[in-house]
Amino acid sequence: MPLDQDEDVSADLPARRRSRQRRSVTVTTVAKAAGVSRAAVSFAYNAPAQLSPETRQRILQIADELGYAPDPVARMLTTRQSGAVGLLMVEPIEAAFADPLTTLFVRGMGQMCDRYGLALTLLPPQRGSSIAAAQSAIIDGAIALGLAQDHPAMVALGQRHLPLVVVDGPASDRWSGVQIDDAHGAYLAAKHLVELGHRRIIILSFESRPPTSFDGGHSTYYVPEQRMEGYRRGLGSAVQAYVVETHSDVESGRLAIMACLTSAQPRHTAILAMSDALAIGALHACQDLGLQVPQDCAIIGFDGIPETAVTTPPLTTIAQPVQEKAALAMQFLLQEIQSETKRPHEHVVLPTRLVLRASTGPAPG
Repeated sequence: MPLDQDEDVSADLPARRRSRQRRSVTVTTVAKAAGVSRAAVSFAYNAPAQLSPETRQRILQIADELGYAPDPVARMLTTRQSGAVGLLMVEPIEAAFADPLTTLFVRGMGQMCDRYGLALTLLPPQRGSSIAAAQSAIIDGAIALGLAQDHPAMVALGQRHLPLVVVDGPASDRWSGVQIDDAHGAYLAAKHLVELGHRRIIILSFESRPPTSFDGGHSTYYVPEQRMEGYRRGLGSAVQAYVVETHSDVESGRLAIMACLTSAQPRHTAILAMSDALAIGALHACQDLGLQVPQDCAIIGFDGIPETAVTTPPLTTIAQPVQEKAALAMQFLLQEIQSETKRPHEHVVLPTRLVLRASTGPAPG
């Protein structure tokens, strides 16, 4: 071995010794250095309310200088908490994050996790099933996003007696929940198009059931049912509505509308999209076909993601307070995790609103 390489290895030896020394630091080491008991060191990490702020800060500073870090497994056994909350998802991660709404929701959860020093664990289906994730996740509680109450993963979480908050699901006396007024938002969207004179309308829906899975098909989506009900009320009996189901991402929306607008005669004059991602895809399809929006085809989305304000033309949409929804769900979950007694469940329905932009206009004469 060349001499310069020998010298590099030798120079690194003190760092290696320091690394071994840091690994040998224990609670006893920190306690002696700080002049406190071992219990006080434990309190500094696991029960800060037991110490004065000054004492805790001094212990943590000395521990940091010595290179001490509490063993996560031992800490979990002591506190009976993992310091993590889970997000139980109905779709695989790739499919879920294809919809920008999921990103906004996770960001809202992440802000609360940052504030309270918690980790966020994503729990997507594993090999087609959400049950395994629900059974094995090391978490203190979970938020279930878009799952029906009889979904096997929900049952699995219930069997573990973990705190659970349901988002975008039906109200239940078994857990707290946060949802938006999907039906009213959809009603506003449909009514808007009818008032503009549209009578042949495509409803671009995400799937009312996920793909076949090992979970046994119990996960009928709550949200599409609510939005479809709102569309029916808003459209009334005088409108010809054609429903197309697809995945809730931009490219799926584009392909679905390309197929519809090239085959249907007479052509539909408006599109009700169940998500903004689908609406953006529909807009791309119209542009690919040389159609003007809204002169040839009006488009309205649902969710109010920021991207809808910068499309060409900007998209009319039904806006929902998605980050507020995430923050409120996290608030409910943390209250249940931290409570030493059983709390009454809370249910909140947040409002939706129609945001008018340039993608909707009168039906062509």
